[in-house]
Amino acid sequence: KMRFSFFIVVLLLASCSSKKIKDVSYLRGSNSEIANSPKMNVFVPRNSKAKQRPVLIFVHGGNWNSGRKGTYDLLGRNFAKKDVVTIIPDYILSPNADYDGMTKQIA
Repeated sequence: KMRFSFFIVVLLLASCSSKKIKDVSYLRGSNSEIANSPKMNVFVPRNSKAKQRPVLIFVHGGNWNSGRKGTYDLLGRNFAKKDVVTIIPDYILSPNADYDGMTKQIA
């Protein structure tokens, strides 16, 4: 029971040092296209004094047919805690798109 409580406290403290900006559209297009386009989560340091920060773009795996950006929130928060802006995009998965379409969304 004590270990579980400690784990919860650590998670809460880690989330306080970063801010999550959820479901940001990253493709250009009309309003209807943007509404249906994939989104990304952006994690930024909450109280950083740095004027410039490194940026990490993390593309989740899943053999092009599974996975989602939300699975990697802990990774985004941990990098942001270390003063690295972290971007984790979602992208259309197979069989709803071919490899060309998926890579164009990510590139």
